Amino acid sequence: MTIFFEICTVIFLIFMRLQKTKAKTLVLMLITNFFNILVYYLLGEVAGFFLTILIMIRNFVFYCYDFFKIKPSFANFLVFEVGFIIIGGVCWKSGIDLIILVNILMFTYVIWQNNMYILRIGLLLDPIMLIFYNLFIGSYVLIIGQAISLIVTIIAIIYYDVMKRTTSIIKRLLFYVRPKLKRKRIMARLKNRNYK
Repeated sequence: MTIFFEICTVIFLIFMRLQKTKAKTLVLMLITNFFNILVYYLLGEVAGFFLTILIMIRNFVFYCYDFFKIKPSFANFLVFEVGFIIIGGVCWKSGIDLIILVNILMFTYVIWQNNMYILRIGLLLDPIMLIFYNLFIGSYVLIIGQAISLIVTIIAIIYYDVMKRTTSIIKRLLFYVRPKLKRKRIMARLKNRNYK
């Protein structure tokens, strides 16, 4: 059962990293967090379990701020950082819990920002740290998933931030999968957008 939840986590991890907007990224992050909670519960990782619950709350709060186009205050950021440190200290089992704690503290800062480039840089650093954490707890499917998500994040950074593309990667991929007639309509729309 753990492997099934790990595979679901990996699938949503990949889609999460391909998103163009912060709101879509946070929604997919919430789904990923839900499956991570199940994985950590089944593996008996107490710190990972409780920290991921707080991560899910953090992502929901920051999604609400993003939805209403309000920048979260520094107090919100500080409350979550202190909460993570307290839960990390209470649930401390070994030194490897420090990896996930540092990762979460870094990622809270990244999500607090309203800049997708900074978010993508955080998404680049995130799998590097989590590969080591999952290696120590024995979650090998998540290691493979984090490696794939690292590659996908690099592709997203090149696509959105270096090449400055405006069409989402998923739409561009669907362009090649859809029937020919739909492809012509999409191509016409893309050309109209480029001429404006």
